[in-house]
Amino acid sequence: MREQLSDFFHGGGHVVASEVKGNTEVSTRETPLGSSYEALVTNATVDKDGTLNLLVVNRSPEDDIKSRVELESSQHATTVDVSVVAGRSYHDFNDAEHPDAVTIEKSRATAHGTSLTWSFPAHSVTLLQFSPEKAGATSSDKKRTSHA
Repeated sequence: MREQLSDFFHGGGHVVASEVKGNTEVSTRETPLGSSYEALVTNATVDKDGTLNLLVVNRSPEDDIKSRVELESSQHATTVDVSVVAGRSYHDFNDAEHPDAVTIEKSRATAHGTSLTWSFPAHSVTLLQFSPEKAGATSSDKKRTSHA
């Protein structure tokens, strides 16, 4: 995960607003804090080079969640770099006996206009990176993740 998030935390940029609309609720046993929680949690940054980074954590232990990411402006390229950290089970971790139980899968996706539909795997951390389309991209972008 350190490899996946290095640029996110050390990109020399700043945090921008992000929100999840229509977030899926995950039911759990009754606790003092309630009996459910929102599945998707997001954070967004803009690097010093203008790359817009969206970090999405799917806290659902069992369900993939298909959502639409919407940008408020179209100043970013349509090709999106994607990296996903996940194991087969919510309880997986890497150790000497199972060094690859949790892996990083890298791929690319295509945004259509100002939106991207993506299926966030259960119990995963996904980083979506939208490179600037041209010089002069601003940090006024806001990301919304809408449950589809």
